[in-house]
Amino acid sequence: MKKKTTEKQVIRKIKVRRRFKKHGSNPNPSPESRWKKGQSGNPKGRPKEPIRKRELRKYSRAFIAELYNKLIEKDIDELREMSNDFTIPSIECIIASALLKDRLEGTVQNTDKILDRAIGRVVQEISGVGGEPLVPPQIVFTPVASPESGVVDKGPEDSKGES
Repeated sequence: MKKKTTEKQVIRKIKVRRRFKKHGSNPNPSPESRWKKGQSGNPKGRPKEPIRKRELRKYSRAFIAELYNKLIEKDIDELREMSNDFTIPSIECIIASALLKDRLEGTVQNTDKILDRAIGRVVQEISGVGGEPLVPPQIVFTPVASPESGVVDKGPEDSKGES
């Protein structure tokens, strides 16, 4: 004899099916497709970084700044030629491409991003009046006596009536 399923169980099964259908997973995978004991979840390992990104890390900040200053003087045609030339070091190609894109768009966003990542953002110091360091104001709390202790703090309106 088959066991009757309740309405709650039917609704739950429908919700489970919808959830797995939505996320693309199988709620009941076959034994062949399940994880094997001792099997890695990522057999090929972490993907390698692109060569250009790895090469970018090799250069010092001073070298990148010097290269940027050299390339900023070039015109659009020279930058276009450099950005497509794969015989030059990739750092030159990357900066030339960013400068070219910025000049064509009339912005500095691409170059700004590269310089921020390669050299680092400029530290902006905040100072007070006359170059003095900023000091947060000191807040002094004075305790107010409670009526149970017998001492009541008189406010300005109470002290006017007394003389």
